[in-house]
Amino acid sequence: IAHKVNVVVLDKTGTLTSGEPRIRHVIRNPDRHEYTVAQLHGIAAALERSSSHPVARAFRVHDSGLPVEQPASIENGGMCGKVDGKAFRIGQRGLVATDTDLPERSGQTGIWLADERSWLIGFELTDQLRAGARELVTGLVAAGMDMTILSGDSETAVRQTAEELHIENYHARQSPESKLNAVKRLV
Repeated sequence: IAHKVNVVVLDKTGTLTSGEPRIRHVIRNPDRHEYTVAQLHGIAAALERSSSHPVARAFRVHDSGLPVEQPASIENGGMCGKVDGKAFRIGQRGLVATDTDLPERSGQTGIWLADERSWLIGFELTDQLRAGARELVTGLVAAGMDMTILSGDSETAVRQTAEELHIENYHARQSPESKLNAVKRLV
């Protein structure tokens, strides 16, 4: 059956990249000053503590042990819970605010933190290519394979990885279900 394979579909985080994202830059909501950046990092880390997604690793360094009440996963990638009695959610842009509510630079930001009123801070993340990823992709392309990236990450992050690896076909902001459906369409 391997001789019939002509398309390889890969996820980005943890497959093509190291899976050890780092916070590169933050964007504060200019209308929300009741929290310091350090407090927002701590709240984000507390919410991400119970997440198994590789993106949660970017927040570990900021985890001060704040307790979270009612931590829960949000469908399509995110977490919610109460910190100090206040409800927060963290995840991709569509989970925390509408695109019109977010600043122009927000296309580069992967993760957003919000409370019940509005977004508080955006975290621009970066992740390095995994050792051997470039060689793997080059070898598969040389063997005649078409390469596709399906990722839940932001358009900017996925495009950057695709460009680094010279992969023309990529799709960002994909839910697990949409990834599965895309693979099913290829079969």
